[in-house]
Parts: sequence; C-alpha cells; structure tokens
Amino acid sequence: MADQHKKIQPYVDMAELFAMPLTALIDADAHAAASFAEFIRINGFEPSAGEGFGQLRMVTFSYDKAKPDGTAQTHQVSIPLLSLLPLPSLTIKEANISFGVTVVGAIKSPPPPPPLPSVRAKQTSPSPAIHPHRLAVRVARSGGSQDDDGQSVTSSQVHMTVKVNVVQGDLPNGITQLLNMMSASTSDFRREPSLAVQSEGGRTKLEYEGDAVTLKLELRDAAGAAQPDVALFLSQDADGYLAFSENVVTTDATGRASVKVALARMPPAGSGRVFKTVSAGAIVSLPNGDSQDVSGSIILEVPRS
Repeated sequence: MADQHKKIQPYVDMAELFAMPLTALIDADAHAAASFAEFIRINGFEPSAGEGFGQLRMVTFSYDKAKPDGTAQTHQVSIPLLSLLPLPSLTIKEANISFGVTVVGAIKSPPPPPPLPSVRAKQTSPSPAIHPHRLAVRVARSGGSQDDDGQSVTSSQVHMTVKVNVVQGDLPNGITQLLNMMSASTSDFRREPSLAVQSEGGRTKLEYEGDAVTLKLELRDAAGAAQPDVALFLSQDADGYLAFSENVVTTDATGRASVKVALARMPPAGSGRVFKTVSAGAIVSLPNGDSQDVSGSIILEVPRS
C-alpha cells in the first residue's frame, strides 16, 4: 500500500484539478443514460437477434363490461408494458463542488499540440504558449494532519467536498415520442363468442350433382376458450340446392365439429353462376348465466347447368 502512495503525484496542474470533478460528473451522467437505455430495451421490447429493439412488449387482459341491456360483454385490452413502469430517467440536476487547494509552485506549461496539416503549411514559426507557466497545486488537507515531509499542517482548509443533487430528469424527445406511440397502440376492443365456418382444404366450389365438401366448424367463447358439447344448427338460403349429412352437429372436447355438404340438384338452365350461403348457429352460455346466439357462415359456388 505504501508503494502505491509513492506513485501518486504530490501535485497536479490546477486546470486539471478543476476539470477532474467536472469530468467525473459527465461520466456519471453518461453511465446513467446508458443504464436508462438498457432498462428500456430489456423491459419494453421483446428479445431481438439484431441490433434493433424488436417488437414492443405488450400486456393483454380481458374484463367484462355491462351493455345497455344489462348483459356482460367481454373486452380485451392490450397495453405496452413500458407504459406501466416508472421510467428511471435520472440526471445530475445540480452539483456543488467545494475544495481548498495548496499552491506548491509554478511549472512550465507543456508545449501546445501540433496544428492541423492545413494550418501547419501556413505557419512560419512555432506559436509560443499562451501562458509560459502554470500553477501546480494539491488538495488542501484538514488541520492536524502532516504533509509529505512530516511537517504539521496547521491550515483549516478541508478536503474536497462534493454534494450531488439527483432528481428525476426530463424525458428525452425520443422517449416522449415513444410514449405517444405506445398510447396510440393501446387497444380496447370487444370480444364475443365466435363460430368459425371453413371448408376443408379451402374448397368452396361444387363441380357436379352429388359432389360434396366438408365444412369445419369451431366454437369459442368470448375469452377464446373452446366450447364443447354445444349443438350447432346448419341452414342454407333459399332454393335448397344443397343437402347436409347432418342438420345438427355437436362440438367435441376441442369445440370443433365437421359436416358434409353436397350438391343435391343443379340449378335451372340459364341461371349463370350461383352462390349459396351455408350458415351455422349455436346458443352459448355466458358467465353471468345468460345465453347468447352465435353464428357463422360460408359461401359455396354451385356450377351452372
């Protein structure tokens, strides 16, 4: 430990002494800004393999809201996670630095840095130092201590005292814009029970009499949960060109069911392209004990005669 103290210079240039605490404050502010940016990246965005921040991290929840008729309706809300967290944007608002110095003597100023190439070409003689000599100083010690030569120090000057006032800083413009975009991305939309009707393989055109397609039906409640053991009623619009293998089907444990729809008869000659709508309906129980009608449909094309 004593050897380390011997390596410490007993004095420094006064300009450097004044600059040291200011540089330390700038470094501390830079570290705080970097930590703030890392907080935004980790908590506000999904992990990304690239250099970008990736997708905004969202929090989604559902709640029931009463409709004018008194029945409950499920709403789903998505909110950016970052908008729910306090942002640690700290900055050094005020720094009061006070210290005493002891003047050791005068030292010769170091030579000025070499000029830029464009300036060096025009320069005929080296420019003298603005100040030939500079003061060498050290931080004053408190009374009762000893200097490097073992002499008692009677001065009442104190060591450097730093008082830093850390407050919540103003948000950068980029963060303010991000918060505005997050506010716009917050969504609140109603969710109701749904009955999806799709054709297996995406086929929706019947080619000839007796040709059939298989319809896949899926029933979900307002929260997106499967609705098992629910009766689904199938129907078609007028003219009755289609026939169902079953007019009523029941959903399985996954809320799904299937039914075949065949072309029962061809449309009359000269009718051109004909599109028929197949509809499915169900009655779904709501959490409050009421029930709600749910429907879905699909359009099938019937060939010309």
